[in-house]
Amino acid sequence: MKKALLAMILIIGCFTAPIFAQYGYDSHRFEISPFVGYQFGGKLGVQAGTLSIKDAMNYGVALDVYIRPGVQVELAYIRQDTELRLRDILTGQRSPLFDMAVEHYQIGGLYELRPGRVRPYGLLTAGLTHFNPKPKDRSSEWRFSFGFGGGIKAFVSERIGFRFQGRLLFPYFGAGGGLWCSTPGGCFVSLNGRLVVQADFTGGIFLAF
Repeated sequence: MKKALLAMILIIGCFTAPIFAQYGYDSHRFEISPFVGYQFGGKLGVQAGTLSIKDAMNYGVALDVYIRPGVQVELAYIRQDTELRLRDILTGQRSPLFDMAVEHYQIGGLYELRPGRVRPYGLLTAGLTHFNPKPKDRSSEWRFSFGFGGGIKAFVSERIGFRFQGRLLFPYFGAGGGLWCSTPGGCFVSLNGRLVVQADFTGGIFLAF
């Protein structure tokens, strides 16, 4: 996956070079943005009750490539180390099941609303979400996901700035299919066509080059 992302970045960079030679937009084509924040977990109804992902800190990195003035392609990795819980449908009791990592791999478009030192923007992405239990005897799940959000970039120099963002992420659990098995409690089966709604708020620096 890392090699595929690198190849995609190089291809985008090759195609955008003539555009920047023509328009001369700013003095950079790429931005890399490490960030940290807080992610609200989300819920999913199953036969035994409701699975919920504990709210927790998240972190990651985004790489943005200008394809024309004010428009970027963004590649992003977001990780949340958290805990899966089950609320029993009969008793209402909430019990922890196991620790897990939620990893989002997203690609999409970022549109800057105006040029200048302070740039509000909108963001729309799609990709895959990996639900990865920490116990090795639990199977992981890859799901299609999409997201949208917005934020502000604030340049403090020509090459360095701060970025603050809010986003909604929607992993999709399609028709049928098992989720995980746990003892005690048995196996949980997801309902048809359900979305897990997650939200995060992040901040960090970005480097332009």
